[in-house]
Amino acid sequence: MIEINLNSTSVKIGLIALLLVIFLILLLWLSIKNKIRQRRSAKLDKDVFIKRWKAIEESSLGNDTSSKLAILEADNLLDEIFKNMGFGGSTMGERLKAACYRYPSLTDVWEAHKIRNLIAHENYQLYPKTAKRAINIFYHALKELGII
Repeated sequence: MIEINLNSTSVKIGLIALLLVIFLILLLWLSIKNKIRQRRSAKLDKDVFIKRWKAIEESSLGNDTSSKLAILEADNLLDEIFKNMGFGGSTMGERLKAACYRYPSLTDVWEAHKIRNLIAHENYQLYPKTAKRAINIFYHALKELGII
């Protein structure tokens, strides 16, 4: 039977080396994670998004047609932000679902997104109150995400 002496110098050196390797792997992992986060943040050019949002808000104050277009654009803007933030999925609905896990307060966006779908796929009569509500939901989502 082989007996291991835990007081042996070679065992102590081996444990120290193992701890050092684990520490270096942890540092490397944190560094990679930080670089990925920085790249995602760099993709979010907030000035461009803010400028687009202001144009959306202005057009939402117009007639029925411009309000519909504003809702379509707001949904598109939010989808683009989700893509840049790294939310997966092949549709806005899939990305919204993923975003709601990280940001539970975004669940209201489903209402605005459904209005968008009605506008895009049906002959939907948009009332001013509904348009204002949808735009307000998109606004609060952008605020929650730190865009505006």
